Formats: sequence, structure tokens, C-alpha cells
Amino acid sequence: MLAFLVGLLYLVSGRTVRAQDATGSRFFCSAIPAGADPSCSFEPNGNRVQSTSPVEDELRNTILQLRETILQQKETIVSQQGTIKELNSKLARCEAAAEDSAGRSRGQSSRRKDYSKNTMGDLPRDPTETIDQLGKTMQGLKGRLENLEQQQLRANTSAAAAGAGGNAVGPLPAELRELLKHRLGALEGQLLRKVAELEEEKSQLYNETAAHRQRTESTLTSLLERITELER
Repeated sequence: MLAFLVGLLYLVSGRTVRAQDATGSRFFCSAIPAGADPSCSFEPNGNRVQSTSPVEDELRNTILQLRETILQQKETIVSQQGTIKELNSKLARCEAAAEDSAGRSRGQSSRRKDYSKNTMGDLPRDPTETIDQLGKTMQGLKGRLENLEQQQLRANTSAAAAGAGGNAVGPLPAELRELLKHRLGALEGQLLRKVAELEEEKSQLYNETAAHRQRTESTLTSLLERITELER
């Protein structure tokens, strides 16, 4: 009886082991191309299975747009650098020409130097300082003209003293007076034109700066919105 029970238990345990083997885990092997990442899934023909989500697609598009924006910014910077170099070369040529002209004018007489066309000297680059210097130049020219007119008036009222003394100042010729008035009027017109040009340049610079700032803020806002959406 005991032997029969032992045999029955052995038979039942053998069937249980075979049932577990029949219902156990199964493993499948598939070939992948040489050098491919084993963690990526592949189709039976060796093609990689593309599994992307909408978030990944949006992130990829954002990266491409950022890359394109960076390239455009680089092109803009290169173009601005070329413009700056060109302006610097032109400015250097103008400064060299001004120095040559100043060197040639040193050998002329003091009267011709005082009434030459270029009486304002080198203008500063700051528009405010330029306007102040031009205003001072105009005031100096007006003061010189007033002094000449006063000298002529004193010479007319003291004709006897002018004839007796050799060092007295004689009356100012009418042609010279007209020349001085004409020169002063031309300088005043030049000053007004220069002030108008500076005001226009200042306005254009302000508009360009405002537009550039607006574009930059718009771009940054758009980027922040995209980053916020991607972080959600």
C-alpha cells in the first residue's frame, strides 16, 4: 500500500513539472543589422521601426527652428561686421584727408585761415557735443563780426585820430563786410543743415533700436512660450 502511494505521488509530480514547462516563458531571437543599437526595435527585413510621439515631433521642430534662427543671427552679425569695417575704412580715409587739408592750410596766411570754409574743425562723434560745438562756433563768429563793426564805427567817429596815428584801425572795406556777412550766413545755414541731419539720424537710430528691441522681445517671448509648453 505504501509503495502504491509513493508511485502515485511520483506520477502526479511528473505531470505537474511537464505542465509548467508547457506553460512557461518563451524567448524569440531576431537578427539585427551589424552596428545597430540592440535597444531599438527592427522589422524582420532589417528596417528600424519608427515610434515617435507628438511631443517628440514638436520638440524636433522647435530644435530645427532654433537652429535656423541661430544661423540667421550669425549671418546678420557677419553682415553687420562687414558694414562696420567698411564704415571704419571710410572714416579713416576721411580723417586722413582732413589731416592733409589741415597740414596744407597751416602754411597759408592767418586771415585766409580764419575765413576758410572749414572753420568748425573736427566734429565730435556725439550728436549732443557736435551741436554744442557748432553753437559755440557760431557765437564766436558773430562776436568777431560785431567787433569788426565796432572797430569800423570807432574809426568813423575818430577820423582825425585815424589820420594822425599810424596804428589806428582804418575803416573796414564794404567788400570785406559783405564777404564776412556772406560767410557768416553760409556758416549759419551749414549749422542748421547739420543740426537737421543729426536730428534725423537720431530719430532713425531710435526707430531702428525700438524695432530691433521689439523683434528681440517677440522672439524671446515665443521661445519662452514654446519651452513652457514643452515642459508641461
